[in-house]
This record gives sequence, C-alpha cells and structure tokens, in this order.
Amino acid sequence: MAKKQKAANESYEEMKAAWEKRKEQAAEAFLRGKAAQKRNDLDTAVWEFFHASQLSVDNKEHHRAFANALLKRGLKPMEKKDTAKAEELYQKANKTGELIRLDLRLEASLLGHLGAAYKLRTEFVCATITTPEGEALNKLLLEADYPPMLCNAGDEYYFYKGGPKNREKAYEYFEKAAALGYEPAVKRIRELRQREKEEVEEAIAAKEFAKQNPPLKGKEKKQAEEALAQFLRSSLVRKATRIVCEEHPSQTKPPPARKQIFTSHIGGHPYFEEGGQWPGYVDKEDNQTVPYGFILQVFQDEADSVALPKGIKLLQLFYDWSEEKGHIVLYRELHKKNAVVFMKNLMRYGFLKYKAIKLENMDMIPDYYDAEKAAPETETLSEKVHPGKGEYVYERLCKKFAFTMPREDTYLGGYMANMDNSWSPTIDDKNLVNLFQIYLASDGEGPFRWGRWDDAMLYAYYNVKTKKVKSEFVINYD
Repeated sequence: MAKKQKAANESYEEMKAAWEKRKEQAAEAFLRGKAAQKRNDLDTAVWEFFHASQLSVDNKEHHRAFANALLKRGLKPMEKKDTAKAEELYQKANKTGELIRLDLRLEASLLGHLGAAYKLRTEFVCATITTPEGEALNKLLLEADYPPMLCNAGDEYYFYKGGPKNREKAYEYFEKAAALGYEPAVKRIRELRQREKEEVEEAIAAKEFAKQNPPLKGKEKKQAEEALAQFLRSSLVRKATRIVCEEHPSQTKPPPARKQIFTSHIGGHPYFEEGGQWPGYVDKEDNQTVPYGFILQVFQDEADSVALPKGIKLLQLFYDWSEEKGHIVLYRELHKKNAVVFMKNLMRYGFLKYKAIKLENMDMIPDYYDAEKAAPETETLSEKVHPGKGEYVYERLCKKFAFTMPREDTYLGGYMANMDNSWSPTIDDKNLVNLFQIYLASDGEGPFRWGRWDDAMLYAYYNVKTKKVKSEFVINYD
C-alpha cells in the first residue's frame, strides 16, 4: 500500500509540473505574439496568441488577444495559388486529432478558406458566439458573405431578437445567402413565409375562439381556481430539497474531520463506519483500482423533512467526472458509535475541498406540458378557468402558491430538469422517484470542480419497489 501511495503522490506531482509547464509555454507564446504584433507581423501574432489560448483555456487575456489579432489580420479572399493548399489542409483537418485539426483549420483560414474558418469557430475550445474568438470569427465570416454564417445571423435576428425590424434584418441575411446560390437559405425563406402565414391564421382563430369562450369571472373563477389548486396539491406536488453551497471567506477553516463526517456537506471527509471501503472502479488498461472522488453527503433530519426516499438516513455520492461514472451509497441504518475518519491521503481520492451546505425544502411541480402527460385533468381544469389560456392559468397559480418548477439546480426529490429534453422516467414509472440531480455549470462555476465549457447534469432515480438506484449523466454540448 505504501508503494501505491508513493506512486499516486508522484503521479500528482507530475500532473502539477505538466500544468505549470503549460502555463509557462502559454506565457511565452503570448509574449512572442505581442512582439510580433508590434512589428506588424499579424500572421505570427495570430498563431502565437492562438497557441497561448490553447495552452491556457482559463486565461481570458490570451483569448482576447487572439480575437483582436485575428480581426486586425482579417480573412483575406483566397488567392488562386493558395486554393489547392487550403483545400488540402481543410480535408486533412477533417481526418486528424483535435489539437492538430484546430491548427490546420487556422492555417487554411489564413489562406482564405472560409469553410475552415467556420469549422474553427464551431470547434475551437471556447469559440461560441459569446466569446471573443467566436465574435471575431462571426464578424469576419459575415464581412466575407459566407452563406452559412449569413444564415446563422438570420436565425439570430429572426428567432432570438424578434420584432418586425429584426425580422426584416433577418430576411436581408437570408436573401443575400440565397442570391449566392445557397439552397438552405432559399428553403429557410420558404419555411418562414409559410410559418408567418400560419401565425396569422392561428391569431384569427384564437381571436374567434376567445370571443365564443370567455374566461370565468367572480365566484365561478374563484371556485374553478380552488379546484385546480387542490388537484395540483394532491396529484402533482412533490417534496424537493435544494442543496445550497454556503460560500465562506477563504480564511475560514473547515470543521475538524471528526465533525465533518456527521454533517451534510460537499467535499471534505465523508462518513464511514469501521470496515468501510472507499468506492472505486477497475481500470481495464492496467487492472488497477481507481478511487472515485467524494462529491457530497446528505443526512436525513430528525423530522424526516429532507426529500430522501422513505427509510434512507444518509445519501453519499462518489463520482469521477472525466470517466462519467460513479457510486451512490444509501445508508438505511447508521451506527454512529462505529463511525471513523478515512485517514489516508485524500489527494489520491479525488479530494474536493470542504464546503458547507444548507438544505431548503420546497414544493415542486412539473411544467404545464409534463403535467398534462402525468395527469390529463390538469389541462381540463386549467382550460375551464380561461379557455385557450390553460398554460397561463397553471403558471399563475403555481406562482401564487409558491410551487417551484424544475430548473437547472442541485436538489433532492421533486422532478428533474430536462437538460436533454427527454421525458422524465419518474413520471412514466410510478415506482421511480427522483433521488437527486446535480447541476454542473460551465466554465468551472459552482462547487463541484466540473471545469468544462459545457453544462452537465447528473440524475439519479430510486426504485421504491426494488430499492435499486439508476443514474444518468447528460452533458449539454454547446
């Protein structure tokens, strides 16, 4: 065991040294880029800032420098002598690994290959519309009248900005792309015109329907709303417990390990009883057991108010985000006299810094469309209050009675927030309850050390009949 511990410590030190080396290389590339920019060598500046961005994904200054250098340099029209080389680089990029692919696409872009620039915009480590790189490439591709980018801009104005003036602007982009012979733009114009025609027809029909089916008023309205609220409480409301991380000043020391193990918290030291084993999995390549990181634990309180399945006294989660797998521990009985602190080097065990949490109980209810599927009476009772406006009636009553709808958050029980737009199995299967959902925010925000540019959600369901747990990990790739 001592040899394994030594090897684990050495591995950690190697990773730390490699990370420091990357930071040094990024800093050197950044300085070379600044020097190139001063002598107006924009090609070299773009390359150096690009590599600095790749080496230090969390350094915003490097990303801004790359974007600014790219804007100054621009995407010049492809010269005849570069056409074959640019296309060769583009095709080669489609068949190679990520880091080399990005380099090849940038090289092809600088030769004037707009398809390569568009792919680079989509795939660069943080090049979305909201980042400096994404905005720079968007601007350059629009200036070059690249049809797919024109259609993207049209979608942005039409669907997200909205309004008559923005719709006109959207059509300008679509028509420009269509004039360049881009068939998807022609199809988009046709689809949107048809959609607008249908919207007008639906508005006329809705107006006629409202005239023939006026909403309830006075005493009748109040009685119908009370009937709906009573139905929601009895049929759809589920208890949920939100897990809120309590941020403390950096100088605040965490409680001693012996106190931590008896409290609900994130990271730090978990509760163990004598003879307990730290969960892990076997790596198939070297046949070694790899420990999961300890993520959180939640105790049921004396009043049984925490939204844990009946009979569960303690929930623990151990997980490895990079492998997308982990282990959930449920204690039905606690023998606190036999509790022990796991004293081994926690760095090897994916140690997550201790964070205190508070538990907030709430009444949760699904959104209107999920409620319709779970209990069809929802639509009937909502529409009775105000025909044609059942969704608005439902949402207004939820607000009035402080019912919470599922959201991207971390909580126990309740209903899950559908990050991947799938149907909740806890509504389809009456034996399943939502054990918990853990929300992992992008860009390393939040308490769980996720550290990626994509949001993710870990769902876990508990089968009250079999007493088994099923989990699902969903990444929202942007």
